[in-house]
Amino acid sequence: MDEKSLYAHILNLSIPWQVKSLSLDENAGSVTVTVEIAKNTQLTCPTCGNLVLFTITDIVNGAISIPVSSRQ
Repeated sequence: MDEKSLYAHILNLSIPWQVKSLSLDENAGSVTVTVEIAKNTQLTCPTCGNLVLFTITDIVNGAISIPVSSRQ
């Protein structure tokens, strides 16, 4: 099993999510795992059940800003 597959398994990722890259910072003792989803992927909102289009626009201090546009 390659490293990306291992981290995808650890994080319990499933399609359409995948590990894009891994970065080891030995000085900080950390691993950064970057995950991605195919552009314009539609997912079902777990709250309202509507189809939504997710676009990740900003990552600040580990928080991801995801504007959502509803598709009914």
